[in-house]
Amino acid sequence: MREGWGMSRVTKHRWGKKTVISLHKAERECQNGCGIIKVSRYEFEGGRDKFWTEYWRDLDRIECKGTPACEPVARTKLYEAREYPL
Repeated sequence: MREGWGMSRVTKHRWGKKTVISLHKAERECQNGCGIIKVSRYEFEGGRDKFWTEYWRDLDRIECKGTPACEPVARTKLYEAREYPL
């Protein structure tokens, strides 16, 4: 997508390695510094498999359709939290 014409460049998430939490849950964190964690969940319910994806930032679940935008956290917030991305 070209910049201009009222459009801004959208940054895509760069998901890190999958961390398996349990048999039914795995997490991936965005490596761009936006703080979003993608949680893949799986359950067996009513005779069929049920799979869904949730997105979290800190302890807040992000309610959205599709994948939320990758908006890097302000640099000052990272320094206040004493997290220094490479």
